Amino acid sequence: MRGSAFSGIDRGEILGLKTLIIGEVGTGKTRVLAELLEQLVAEGHAREMTVIDLAPPRMGKIGGTLTEYTKLPSETVYLRPDRIYAPRTQACNLDDVIRYAKHNAENARILFKQYMENPRPLLAINDLTIFLHAGELDELLNIIRISRTFIGTAYYGSSLAEDYGSGISRRERLLVEELKHHMDRVVML
Repeated sequence: MRGSAFSGIDRGEILGLKTLIIGEVGTGKTRVLAELLEQLVAEGHAREMTVIDLAPPRMGKIGGTLTEYTKLPSETVYLRPDRIYAPRTQACNLDDVIRYAKHNAENARILFKQYMENPRPLLAINDLTIFLHAGELDELLNIIRISRTFIGTAYYGSSLAEDYGSGISRRERLLVEELKHHMDRVVML
């Protein structure tokens, strides 16, 4: 796999490893993941891949699903909840933030269970921090460990700090810090 124009990641830094792509809003995390998946498909890995897309729909520079950047082949398992919220952006108060975060975590758990029932060797999760707002890191690590190759994206910045006092911004940052220790490679964009 040639390096992505945005990340410099090459094939030797992906297959068989656990990779986390992190960065601020609008840095291209989803675009880089889409490029990597396209390369893996081109190399014949489509049937080995499950993609869990937790990103909220695009709202300006925030969010954006993988399908906005690439078309995955039918051989690749693509899992996405019917509805995902951007808790800090869409909420009007503390109750909304908490409700949205819990909704997202519950919907992600359903997809995680689907993956665990029929795991494929290559797992990609777009915007895994959406789950970490209310979900437990151990739940996420359990499915990451099942995969032979893992590629995930996570928000890691300061522009989305306002969370109506819910604590999800601090929680998100702490859990991403811990998650980084479980990865073979962390790419900061």
